[in-house]
Amino acid sequence: MNRTQQLFLAVKTLFLIYIIKLSFTAIQVSLIKYGILREIKGTDGGSTLLSESGPVLFLLEFVLIGPILEEFGFRAILQKGKLLTAAGASSMILLVFVLLFNIPIYSLTSCSALAIGLATAIFAILINTPSILLKITAFTNNHARSILWINATAFACWHFYNFDFAQTGVFEVVWYLTPHFIVALILSWISIKAGFLTACAVHVCNNLLPAVFFLYANQA
Repeated sequence: MNRTQQLFLAVKTLFLIYIIKLSFTAIQVSLIKYGILREIKGTDGGSTLLSESGPVLFLLEFVLIGPILEEFGFRAILQKGKLLTAAGASSMILLVFVLLFNIPIYSLTSCSALAIGLATAIFAILINTPSILLKITAFTNNHARSILWINATAFACWHFYNFDFAQTGVFEVVWYLTPHFIVALILSWISIKAGFLTACAVHVCNNLLPAVFFLYANQA
């Protein structure tokens, strides 16, 4: 696949993601209106990040660093090649530590530095141990379909704390996380089809438009 084909596929994929999100939003408005679904607010993490970091760092973290880190953590493992396999495995471990210990990965603290250092050490070990990388690659090849579904589920759960799910039922949790699950499947597909960098570009663009609207709303 040449660069023109990759670009065309990326644009189509991005439009597909936005159509899916808009469709979910339209259905969601109707479900809330008729009392079938409870309206769930966000956790104001974006507002806190904006007030503490400013618009430039907010965009950098939300539009660039966040999506790329997530692509390494969730999609790099699907790629062939020892560098991406090692980066994917070490990034996945980093995200697990971030989630388990609530580490502020976007802020330079002793905990975040320790977590990043650990992930870097794991990457160095993996890149210098071809036998382990071969086993990881063989495992992903033999269980590719299962990994895609697990990957999408993990990606959706990663966004669990984007919402205030206190005193809500299972239906609300599943509904609000389903778009993330679908987007994860799409990003995995384009990562395999068009390459890791293309998936990163789609993910960055996917975050760009909401970030711009968020900044506009908070400055209005």
